[in-house]
Amino acid sequence: MAPKTPKTPQTPSKFGTKVEWKSCASCASTFVLRDSLRHEAVCSVIANQDFSDADVNHGFVLNKRLCGVLEDKACKECLQHVHKLQKSHVALISPSAMQLCGIVIGSHVEVETFDSKSSTFVAWPCCHIPPSSIFIDSEILRVISMEQQKNLYVSAPSEDRHIAAKVHLKISLRDNPSFETSQLENVFLHQFDGHLLRKGNRFALKHLGKKWLITVEKVIRSDSEKSADDLSAGMSSLTMDTIQSRDYSLVLSNTNICFDAPSAVSSDPLFVELSDFGGAHDVVEEIKKLCTSVFQATNPSKSLCPRGLLLYGPPGTGKSLLVRAVAGHFKVPMITIQGPELFSKYYGETEARLREKFEEAIKKDYCIIYLDEIDSLCPKRDTGSSSHSDQERRVVATLLSMIDSIPPQARVVIIGVSSRPDALDSAMRRPGRLDRELEIRAPTVAERKDILNVLLRKIPHRLEAKQVDHLASVTHGFVGADLSLLCAEASLAAAKRIISSSESTAEVCLLAEDTKQALHLVKPSAMREVLVEVPNVRWTDIGGQAELKLKLKQAVEWPLRYPEAFQRLGVEPPRGLLMFGPPGCSKTMIAKALATESGLNFIAVKGPELFSKWVGESERAVREVFRRARQVAPAIVFLDELDALGSARGSGSTSAGVGDRVLAQLLTEMDGIEALKDVTVVAATNRPDMIDKALLRPGRLDRIVYVSLPDEATRKEILQLKFNNMPIHSEVSLDWLVSNTSGYSGAEVTAVCNEAALRALEEDIEAKQICKRHFDFSLSVVTPRITSETVNFYENYVKESGLHAI
Repeated sequence: MAPKTPKTPQTPSKFGTKVEWKSCASCASTFVLRDSLRHEAVCSVIANQDFSDADVNHGFVLNKRLCGVLEDKACKECLQHVHKLQKSHVALISPSAMQLCGIVIGSHVEVETFDSKSSTFVAWPCCHIPPSSIFIDSEILRVISMEQQKNLYVSAPSEDRHIAAKVHLKISLRDNPSFETSQLENVFLHQFDGHLLRKGNRFALKHLGKKWLITVEKVIRSDSEKSADDLSAGMSSLTMDTIQSRDYSLVLSNTNICFDAPSAVSSDPLFVELSDFGGAHDVVEEIKKLCTSVFQATNPSKSLCPRGLLLYGPPGTGKSLLVRAVAGHFKVPMITIQGPELFSKYYGETEARLREKFEEAIKKDYCIIYLDEIDSLCPKRDTGSSSHSDQERRVVATLLSMIDSIPPQARVVIIGVSSRPDALDSAMRRPGRLDRELEIRAPTVAERKDILNVLLRKIPHRLEAKQVDHLASVTHGFVGADLSLLCAEASLAAAKRIISSSESTAEVCLLAEDTKQALHLVKPSAMREVLVEVPNVRWTDIGGQAELKLKLKQAVEWPLRYPEAFQRLGVEPPRGLLMFGPPGCSKTMIAKALATESGLNFIAVKGPELFSKWVGESERAVREVFRRARQVAPAIVFLDELDALGSARGSGSTSAGVGDRVLAQLLTEMDGIEALKDVTVVAATNRPDMIDKALLRPGRLDRIVYVSLPDEATRKEILQLKFNNMPIHSEVSLDWLVSNTSGYSGAEVTAVCNEAALRALEEDIEAKQICKRHFDFSLSVVTPRITSETVNFYENYVKESGLHAI
């Protein structure tokens, strides 16, 4: 029986509810009279029928097609008259809207989203919802991936219907349990007998207490096998309208149901695969074991396996990416809880939002609760401290109680992520809540190579395996985010190179030169606050000091280049080196050359800058320096003016014992309970007698190097380096100048050359060469400032202290 249509939009329906509808002449739509003002904002959008990026603020009927606003409340009285097999796919619609769309009670309707996801439901009238609204069970919408929609299209299927002889279905599994296909075929026929469907429709199939997402892949009709004459006749009469028509097929009890292979692709765009995550293989395996024990337990209520996990590590190591990859691997939904989106100014609303998140997770069959930046959501509740508000304490208590309230039979895994685990409340870290704690460290060379291979799979490149190995070896301290930025900068450099070249139409392809250019731009993220722009000083720029250069190479470069040699001999590489000597003997310049030549991360610390007037801040500054050094290892920590930082205890050089506490912190950091691995300490001082003896023992500063005044050969090398960059007259003898600078330090020898050049410019600003008379003047002005008593002091210190100085 055909449905009755209203004579006018204001005609009362047969259900006794009077609804005033209004027609728009501009867009030809019909809407409720109360939406007249809201309709003006979207009238042009409705006329163009393009709702992909628009926000439709009300429901309307257009061409007997209802664009209904999704309701979240149902009428239980109306659902009592629905057959129990149809309750899982019923759509409640206003009676007046059904009349305008020509929808009959109990008939099938097509429900479609703006992005063309569709399913069919059974239409049923409901007088208790707004006229232009529609209600569908939210759990069903979630399964068929329509829960994020605000508006849905509802229309009666076309009249052209056929009998379905065979239907190919595909089921999307959250995990991979074993199931009998024949059993699912019978369940589908039992639940959807007499139902209409077409290719692309999605359904929620209930079986064994679970809801499965079913997608129609292919429908074979009973009249699909036709003769060639019938086919040619059909092709001749084919029009554009028939191509665009969407014919439905009817499922009967004798329809053959066939399930194809399960879909392994998740519908969540945030999910990634584990193959997209590089490095940290031991952490990945531990998380997989924990999730497998929860998701695939035969009896979860009797299982004692842990379900909570704390994942911590430096920023940028891929903690959030790993959680999404695990969710994508097990095909489970992920409930993300972030502190900023929960907090509200209204009393009790924050706790209510938190409870809603956990209740939503418990309702799902399988789920991962992802607590992002859990340290901000659950900070420490210090006794008597006023740093945290009452609202934060209530949120912490609510979060703890909600974790404890998860029923044992729920297959829920809780993963908290933090880069500051020490700031987390201790009640959260006890067993029963976050049972396991896994740390993702800064990647090693092998892990950086793995990450680079993952990133380069998505970028067209011509890098060989050796070049990737070299790139992984020189990116010391880089985390995953830094390597991703490195590839992005290299791709940008490659694009600029292609644009600037004549082959502007060539494909952008990454080369080794692009990665070298990107290395100058990208630095380790943990080094940005302490990054030092070291001048480009090479070993060849320093004259002499051959023994000192060798000792520095042994302490820094050899452990990296020849680690197997140290393992073969069973020795550990030197942990520290101290350079002492008179001022101006190139101690700091040697440290600059070490930073440039080694290519390692270089952290420069001036002794006095660590001290603070606040109690505990000086020790915290020392801990922070070595913590960053461990994060970006292998690294060099250069302690300039060590006598200010490591003066002997009890010397009274600093008030209130701050210096003693800082020294104690420095001693424990260099050789304490926590090992200092791949971090070399290089220190320099002019006052070795003021340094505490505990710093000078083997295991802390292993090598003690006395940088003495340059001898004749060293002065000759220094002067030769200066002469290479200066226009010197032929009358100036290098040997003469070397003999006249006896007792000069390296800085004073350089000052002699600079003063001679300035004297030449004083005589004539257009001077082309530096003559002997200029050097005679500079020798009379620049005199050695290091006396014989000072030299004797350093030599006696080496003898009396018993140090094996070089």
